Amino acid sequence: MFAALKPDDVAALVFIDIAIIVVVSRLMAAIFRKLRQPAVVGEIVAGLMLGPTLLGSLPGTFPITCSPATRSDLR
Repeated sequence: MFAALKPDDVAALVFIDIAIIVVVSRLMAAIFRKLRQPAVVGEIVAGLMLGPTLLGSLPGTFPITCSPATRSDLR
């Protein structure tokens, strides 16, 4: 699947993924601060949500960044 993508497309996907990670982690940190919990707990929860555990099972562009070949290394 990577062979069909140009380097610019791969770079764009990586930057979009980074932006999603930052936004979701900041949002979860704010929610956990309102619940009087440390912000880092919200960031950890965001990481779990965005990882292959939850989003890896959904269809979409996630398999591009976390291909089935690399999932065995993550377990």
